Amino acid sequence: MAYNHDKGMCYIVEEKNICFIPIPKNSSTTFRKNCPWGYKTDNFISNPAVLENNTVICVVREPIERFVSGYLEVLIRSHDSPKTLEKNFFYIKDEPKRFIKFIKEVSEEFYDAHIEPQTYYISDINGQIVKLDHVWLQENTNKHFSKLFESDVSGKTNSKDPNLKQAYIDFINDNIVVKKVIQNMYNKDIDFYNTVKNER
Repeated sequence: MAYNHDKGMCYIVEEKNICFIPIPKNSSTTFRKNCPWGYKTDNFISNPAVLENNTVICVVREPIERFVSGYLEVLIRSHDSPKTLEKNFFYIKDEPKRFIKFIKEVSEEFYDAHIEPQTYYISDINGQIVKLDHVWLQENTNKHFSKLFESDVSGKTNSKDPNLKQAYIDFINDNIVVKKVIQNMYNKDIDFYNTVKNER
């Protein structure tokens, strides 16, 4: 379980009756930077009424793409992620050796919020997905945020080199064993994402 993002965290926009559940690596920064209204942080685990009294929104992302993005994120954020410094992969300089070690260590512990399964953040203490009124796909969030905020939201925040990300995705897709390990780690995320995508 990640130490750096509480399960149940949500942002409440009281004047619009919106409950946005931020999932790390899924447009949370875009919400914080562009939301034109004041919002407060709450927690739907300790205060489940926020789910019933508001329109609940979250963003989901293709799981393998998010995993790669999370890997690149933890590499550059060791300054505020001390648990990364406890991991052996961080001290390996060569790729793909470092990436393979990262996969192994994550399979033993989801130690950072950026690689914790997405469904963890939208489920209750029993692991059941909570009431969600709108589930947006990451690739469509600018459109949805623009409509919600009634102002243009464009571009990306915290974007990584797309060629670098694609190189890691290609490595996963070209290695059946590696891909299977990651799919097993994120099987619930994959099922949920595919369900949401197929409903579009």
